[in-house]
Amino acid sequence: MPAKTLRHALPAEEGSIIYLGDIRRRHERQAPDTHYLLALALGAALAWGSWLVIVFYLPPARLLTYLAFFIPLGVALAATGALVAYVLERGGGPLPHLADVCRHGILCAVVVVANLAVLAGHKWNPIVGVVTLALALIVDFVIHRRSA
Repeated sequence: MPAKTLRHALPAEEGSIIYLGDIRRRHERQAPDTHYLLALALGAALAWGSWLVIVFYLPPARLLTYLAFFIPLGVALAATGALVAYVLERGGGPLPHLADVCRHGILCAVVVVANLAVLAGHKWNPIVGVVTLALALIVDFVIHRRSA
């Protein structure tokens, strides 16, 4: 199936073909994802705020209080990690893809929260840390290969 094309009829370039997909991709990557980044920053701020309220006002006694501790912490770490990854990957080069930086933030948050949860259960050891980090790297590699 041929790509959608648009005949461009300027006098100097008569008969040239412009591919619409190229135009869309070029315009999509010119402006950063400011609205999504602002929503991510707002979500991170709300998650950090709720986590701080839980830390100061909810004593850890039952499973539900541990979940109330780890869920906002995971959301806050994921959103903050995505923002940090966006800033680090931007580094003067082309704009990073928001899906990639969100994946990196989520995987970092999963590693931290999983290790803290195991630590809270008094079962943590360095092997657990290495295994969770290795699993996160493998998941990142597999997802990156599928999206490429």
